[in-house]
Formats: sequence, structure tokens, C-alpha cells
Amino acid sequence: MAEDLISPEEALKMWLGCVKRLNEPGCTPQEVKRIRLILTALKGYVIVAAEYYERIRRMELSLERMNEKMTAYFEALRDRAPTKAEKAKWQQHIDDLKAEFEVDEQLRSKQYHVWPRIARRPIAHG
Repeated sequence: MAEDLISPEEALKMWLGCVKRLNEPGCTPQEVKRIRLILTALKGYVIVAAEYYERIRRMELSLERMNEKMTAYFEALRDRAPTKAEKAKWQQHIDDLKAEFEVDEQLRSKQYHVWPRIARRPIAHG
């Protein structure tokens, strides 16, 4: 279940704990095998989580670009509007878009842990 998922940070802490335990004296061969299995599972988990956050970030960037284009489009319509009422209508659309984007940005910053915030850095293309 989704509630049982651990964060990538927790997975990395578990990874560090396993590595520390492997470096301690007195590990039995069975314990070494078990720890190595856990390390392999954690590696896969962190890779999947990183790919997930990268996809989410790409989608966010796409939505941000779309928001910017819609805002520019509404601004052009506002600037060409013949009446004050029409200009006010387009300005309201612009204000609504900006307000909605601001709320979304605040929600994202509160919900994210370390990995997603890192994922929000610009993606290098090329």
C-alpha cells in the first residue's frame, strides 16, 4: 500500500546502516547475504524513485511553459481588447492563472522532501 512506502531518504539511511553493519566485525555469512540482498533491493528502489521524480519534474516544467504561454496569449488579447470591460475580463483570466500557479507552487514546496526539491532543479538537455 502507498502508506507503507518509504521515502528515498529513508532508503538511503537504510543503505548506510547496511554498509556500516557490513564493516563491523562479526558478520556471519548468512547476515552478509541478507544485507547484500537488502542493499540490492534498496538500490532498485532509489533508482525507481529518482526516475519517478524526474518524470514529475518534466511534467511540471511542461505545465509551467503552458501557463506562461496562456498568460502571454491572454495578455495579447487584453492589449487588443476594444473596451475596458473586455480588458478587465482578460486581466481577470491572467490574475486567475497567476494565482492558481502560485498556490500550486506553495503546495509543491510543502509536500516535497529532499529528492523532489533536488529534482526541481533545471534539467540539463543534451
